[in-house]
Amino acid sequence: MKKTQSYVIVHISVPVVTSTNSVTDSLYSHLFTNYKEKLIPVCTPGGKVDVFFGTALRQMMNLNEKDQTLTINIWLRLKWSDCRLSWNTSQYNNTHLVVPYDTVWTPDITLYDR
Repeated sequence: MKKTQSYVIVHISVPVVTSTNSVTDSLYSHLFTNYKEKLIPVCTPGGKVDVFFGTALRQMMNLNEKDQTLTINIWLRLKWSDCRLSWNTSQYNNTHLVVPYDTVWTPDITLYDR
């Protein structure tokens, strides 16, 4: 059977509702002043981070019955909670914050084909 190498693009998005810059700046400072994105977000001794992993089929690109290969386009979905990035929205004028994905801890996921 012929092996095919695939590449995966990960897209993380967060809904956004913005408010005044001073409140947003204050919230950002509150969250990220001592935040270290390389550290796993465990907030209790011996705790763990549950990462939910899923896929969504986007497109079936090619089915080759003779070679017994199927080429598809999928999205990977990862979901987790970082306890260090929580805040009381009423203290920050119901502000929500969007930051680049490399600003926060993300799970280290490796896909491979056997």
